[in-house]
Amino acid sequence: MPRAKKTTTTKKATKKSTTTRKKTRTVRKKKVFKRTEFPFKLVNGEELTHFIDLAEKLADIESYVLQHHIVDDRHDFAQWIHDVFEDKELAKALENKKDPQEMRLIIYRHIVHKYLE
Repeated sequence: MPRAKKTTTTKKATKKSTTTRKKTRTVRKKKVFKRTEFPFKLVNGEELTHFIDLAEKLADIESYVLQHHIVDDRHDFAQWIHDVFEDKELAKALENKKDPQEMRLIIYRHIVHKYLE
């Protein structure tokens, strides 16, 4: 009796599309998580190499550090994001914010909407 052929075309097609999706996600992650050669140096000596580091640091930032970098007419974090990452949208969203938790939320939302959706 002849053997029945197994068809794997469906599996291969599915596998290809999954692989394509993974590659796309990887490209996006590399773009958003690329570290800068121009780190932001906080007044306490710590360095941040990405705005994700900033969001993490804002969770427990000392008040004197925050007050040093955010003054009435100056927002060092927004300026750094604008100049180094050329992300005008995120910089604009942060420029009038002083609450660290609110700034963290803005940064994380921005990452999700711009890079991960």
